[in-house]
Amino acid sequence: MHIPDAVLQPIVWVPLAGVAVGGVVVAERLCGWKENESKIPLMGVLGAFLFAAQILKIPVGVGMSGHLIGSALLAILVGPSASILVMACILIIQCLILGDGGVTALGANIVNLAIIASLVGWSVHGLANRVGSGTGWRRTVAPFVAGWMSVVVPSLAAALEIGLSGTIPLKEGLILVGAYHMLIGVLEGIITVSVLRYLAHNRPDILPASLRPLMEASR
Repeated sequence: MHIPDAVLQPIVWVPLAGVAVGGVVVAERLCGWKENESKIPLMGVLGAFLFAAQILKIPVGVGMSGHLIGSALLAILVGPSASILVMACILIIQCLILGDGGVTALGANIVNLAIIASLVGWSVHGLANRVGSGTGWRRTVAPFVAGWMSVVVPSLAAALEIGLSGTIPLKEGLILVGAYHMLIGVLEGIITVSVLRYLAHNRPDILPASLRPLMEASR
């Protein structure tokens, strides 16, 4: 759901650029590098994986495209702050080198795909784990819902930004972009569950300490 140039008006993209800068700075401060040095290689590997996964895009309209994000998976494995930083780096490279997403819309894309997606994926996964009962729910439903929501909510945010810019009517944009990404979110949820299950079977040491006993129960 990368937003290209000439879609957002300055009254929308300028404040979002400020929010993006502030969000990345706060994420860097909260990342806890000294306490979590071991997760830096994992951040790099996951970043490369998601960079490649996002290459496959399907046009949505208004110059936007739909694709997998991966922010929920990142947030679950390395925390929301690290996820925001990794996704921001991916988006900057995609924008400046590959021309994927507009320069003026870079702040909006970081807010949507890095900040909102990471926070939504992480918080929904935690909430679903608390309200659900049984290991089956927590191993499958919680990460699936987190992955699905991490696609749908940012897509609605993008549609709202485009609607406020007057590029397309707000109602039509919310329906078009939201409905489309509800379908993409299903695939995102399935991939999120699948990767976590794979790691539980093959590299349980990569899983966060709080998640490890739960996921290892599925082995």
